[in-house]
Order: sequence, then structure tokens, then C-alpha cells
Amino acid sequence: MWRLGTWWQMWTSTMVAGAFCQIFTCLHEWYGPDCCNNIRNSKASTAQKRTVGTSAWLCWVLNFYQCSEGPFMSLTGDVLCGRVWSVAHSVQRRHLVASTSDDGTVRLWAGQGLRASAGVLRPAGGAPVCGAAFCSGDGNLLALAAADCRAYVYDLRATASPLAVLAAHTRPVSYARFLGRGEVVTASTDGSLALWDVAAAAAGGAPGARAGLSRTFRGHVNAKNFVGLAVCERERLLATGSETGAAVGYHTSWATPLAARAVVRARGPGAREFVSAIAWRPDSAGSRGPVLATALSNGDVRMLQLVAAA
Repeated sequence: MWRLGTWWQMWTSTMVAGAFCQIFTCLHEWYGPDCCNNIRNSKASTAQKRTVGTSAWLCWVLNFYQCSEGPFMSLTGDVLCGRVWSVAHSVQRRHLVASTSDDGTVRLWAGQGLRASAGVLRPAGGAPVCGAAFCSGDGNLLALAAADCRAYVYDLRATASPLAVLAAHTRPVSYARFLGRGEVVTASTDGSLALWDVAAAAAGGAPGARAGLSRTFRGHVNAKNFVGLAVCERERLLATGSETGAAVGYHTSWATPLAARAVVRARGPGAREFVSAIAWRPDSAGSRGPVLATALSNGDVRMLQLVAAA
């Protein structure tokens, strides 16, 4: 009988005989709004040398968002009627960005400085669009998460209508992420994640058949806030936050959590801290095991790593 620790769980694999155990260890923690400075100024001790690559990646991510958020918000403020909920950058097309807004539009930006409007999508009939993600393997695909409880996949070569409509959630969809070219993962404030086959969803089916739905994942708490969604394509791992102050990991083969760890240090009466953003380290960052960055609503950052149990 395996005993669960704070961030580990037995992980059986259908690819090999038997079972093996995985542990998520905490690599480092930073507190408050100056976490980037803390990362840059950390001492190069033996333990910290092992986290330099991850720290550099985290600094780059945080700086990227700090740089893009301000100017981009002021730019779109003149053309949008509501708040900008998310910004997505195409890996395949370096000069293409999508922004989503609660005015129900998705705007594509291109050209030098990303100042040229390249198109407008209105996928949800006026409902706020909460999130967007480009496909890393196909520069023509864009996934959108909307407050009408649906997600949409667009082929940018034919934007008159969506390529596929992903309808199974019962509350607003907050995130959509590609897992390779043919699959999409969505997160909703109904407290679930969903894995979709895009081709099957595009083919459609009987009304109410939830066309393309491959699996639903439950085990975290999400009824109100944006708690993040991340996918690790190579390992087929998913991660999301929880309003209980935990980070929760899934594998696409199982509908229940692979592991969960409380990352909020203390939750006294009336405490409201929760995981507000989450990201797996990019596959290209090195050969180490999967590393997960979690950001909390109070400004703290935790770094976790999946390693084999001794």
C-alpha cells in the first residue's frame, strides 16, 4: 500500500510492466513582488546551481509578461470596449499575437511592434473570451476559451466559422491549451479539465453528444478564480491550480489527480490566497524531469520538480 506524501503518488504506466513512484520536490521559493530580484541575486550554492536553468527560464517568462502587459494593454484600450483577459503569442509565426477581451472579441495583431490589426474574431456571440492559445505545431490553429461554457478552435485560413466547437463544460471556460496538433485541453470554473480530440469535434455528432470529448479530469477546486492551466506535451502531463491553495497534476491517462501539493504556506480564517498561474518548464529547457512553476495570488512563486522516488 502506497502512502501519499505532500506531493507524490504512485504512478502506474500502461507502457511498462509494474509500477513506479514519482515525487514532486520543491526546488525553490520566492516571496512577494520582488521575486525576480531574489532569483537574480540568489547565491550559487551547490543546491542552487541545479536550479540556475530553471531560474533563468522563470525570469524570462516573468519579464516577458511584464514587458508585454503594459504597452499591449494601452494599445488595445483604444479599440476594445472591455478588459483584455489574455494575450497569446504564436511560436510558428513570430509576429502574430492574439488578445481576448470581455467585449466578446479576439483580435489578431501583426507587423512591426505588433501594432497592425490583422483580424477580429467573435466566436461566442458576444460572450467574454477568457483565454487563447496558438498551436505550437501548426501556426494556423488557435484555441479560445469563452464564458459561454464552450471552447473554440479556429483555422486562421478560414475564420468565418470555427473549425470545432468544444461543448461539455457547465460553467465558463477559462483556459484552452493545445496538447500537440490534434488535441486540446480546457479548464472551467465547473471544477474540471477536459481533453478533446479536435478532428472528432470538427466532425460533430448528435446534439448533446459532446463530440470530441476524450476524458474529463476532476480533483481540484475551481468555482470562481483563474487558477491557471499548463500542459507538458512530451510527458502528457497537465497541471492546474486549486482554490484550496494547492497545485494539482494530472496525466492524460487517468481522470483523477496524479499528485497534489499545498503551496500556500498557511490559510488562516478568512485567507483567500490561491494558485493564480502555473507553467511547466518548456521541453527544450533541458533533460531534467518535469519542472512546474506556480504563482500565487499573494505574489509568491514556488518551483516544483517531478523526480523518481528513492
